[in-house]
Amino acid sequence: MQIHTQSQRVTKLLFGEQFLEKFNQTSLLLIGVGGIGCEVLKNLSQFKFKEIHILDLDTIEVSNLNRQFLFRKSHRGHYKSEVAKQVLEYQKPFMNLKSHTKNIKDEQYGLKFFSQFNLVIMALDNQETRSFVNKQCMILDIPLLEAGTTGYKGQAYIFKRGQSRCYDCFPKTENKQSYPACTIRTLPEKPVHCIIWAKYLFNVIFNEKIEENDESNLLLDIQKRLEDNKEDENDKENGEKLFEQIFLNDVLKQKEEKKDLQFLQSIQNEEIYASIFIASFDILMKQKRKNSCVIFEKDDDICIKFITAATNLRCIVFNLPLQTQFQVKEIAGNIVPAIASTNSIVSAIQISEAIKYFQRKFFQNDYQDIQNRELYIQNESDMKILDTKQGKSNENCLSCNVNLIPDIVYCDFNKTNLGQFLDRLFNENGELQNFSINFCQFIIYENTDFQEEEEIENRKIQKVKPLFQIFKNFADARISIMNEDDNQIFCICLLVHIENSQEITFKKQNRNMDSLKINWKNIVQKTQEEKQKEPEKVLFKNNENNGLLEILESESASDQDLIFCDNNNENIENKRKENQNKNEDDEVEEKLQKKVKI
Repeated sequence: MQIHTQSQRVTKLLFGEQFLEKFNQTSLLLIGVGGIGCEVLKNLSQFKFKEIHILDLDTIEVSNLNRQFLFRKSHRGHYKSEVAKQVLEYQKPFMNLKSHTKNIKDEQYGLKFFSQFNLVIMALDNQETRSFVNKQCMILDIPLLEAGTTGYKGQAYIFKRGQSRCYDCFPKTENKQSYPACTIRTLPEKPVHCIIWAKYLFNVIFNEKIEENDESNLLLDIQKRLEDNKEDENDKENGEKLFEQIFLNDVLKQKEEKKDLQFLQSIQNEEIYASIFIASFDILMKQKRKNSCVIFEKDDDICIKFITAATNLRCIVFNLPLQTQFQVKEIAGNIVPAIASTNSIVSAIQISEAIKYFQRKFFQNDYQDIQNRELYIQNESDMKILDTKQGKSNENCLSCNVNLIPDIVYCDFNKTNLGQFLDRLFNENGELQNFSINFCQFIIYENTDFQEEEEIENRKIQKVKPLFQIFKNFADARISIMNEDDNQIFCICLLVHIENSQEITFKKQNRNMDSLKINWKNIVQKTQEEKQKEPEKVLFKNNENNGLLEILESESASDQDLIFCDNNNENIENKRKENQNKNEDDEVEEKLQKKVKI
């Protein structure tokens, strides 16, 4: 208790009572209670927040304990979010915590759930979920903290609509690396090839039947051999036969120079890995007979031992460096190296950036000079933490461009029918005669002058249907209303189910209506010199069909000339020179005419 009092005193000295009084009224959501998430919770425990929701669907494994310090061995198999809540409530009784153990993409965690928070913190390990959370926060205009680490490298950002780019503005990288099957099967060149081969071998032997078009068909002959011996229940003997076949006979067939093939490591290593291979084969085969299949688990000791033994036996055969069990587990389990100190640094940066944001929000005049930054942690140079200005939003980003973000419509899907929604929609946005409503790439409603009697009757029936019958469930429904007269999008709406809501409530996004006239793409301002040379103010746009440029009139270009960026710079330059030469010729001709008159 004395330590807690001292901690609160230090916090007051650092940030001031006035700021803490406002900051502690924040409700926040933390998604992910892994290495970074545990560090974030440690930092959050220094404040008395109104409410902290913790969400993670994973359970605790022994491999988590080296960096996720809130957990102990006795917690194995329990949900991370629930254990984190219990541990923190014991250590800091003043904390108001709520835990969630479901997937953040479940129906119950829609916009209604997100709208109760003033801040969302991501501590996730996959791009898909990050992108989903990012979209929710951008629609609701909630600040979002993001961080990630790989070994000694890491990064931390704060995303805020209208102030910075968002997660979806960043180019996405594909981390998965593919390896040629022929190399893995016949002549491995690196230890990683042997590890992948060993994991294929595990699935072929112990998992469900491999189809012929599956990537594991490089070991299909081994599966057929096992099926021939299916009735023989002497698993140890079968393991010995399999060992001899795949590590001796098969390899000899794959090499032209049979004499060069031999076990080049010590006899002791060979015997150890051979015994581990046969013993683990025996255990796993018994599990398979009992459960019909054995699923690979990176934290299952027997699974990893089998794959490690198979890997190193193959490495011995092909004179490749042997791999430790940890190295095999890292690759076979697709584990990204995690270091506790890096997690601690990025989590501290996350909270620091949040404090800077709220200082500007609460005390605008005093903290305008304190701007949020994008921060990167690296180990290669003397400067371990690099900071840069926040990147600008991608104007074509569907997540954070306010002109592309849908308006939010709150209503009770049970009580509201489609006709009531349309009446409210046109009351907000103006009438529309010919239109269609699109949902999940399907037209769910259409109103045009050219419909036949049967279509008109179906339209009337559809109009009185409750929304839950149209959208089938109570998940948030994103729809677009198309103006059929000009084939343009009239508006985009996100329908959110609010149980027992008595009315239809619209939350319109603050759009820049001028920018909706033309959706500029990849534009740059022309220089003052170019403005003086060109008499007319025009907009150049690339004609993809013939590589030429066509001139388009635009009211939006009346104050500033804009030029459309094009990969075909040569065409642009030639067109400019052509216009410039034409102007020079006109000037010469005009001067000659004047001289003649004199």
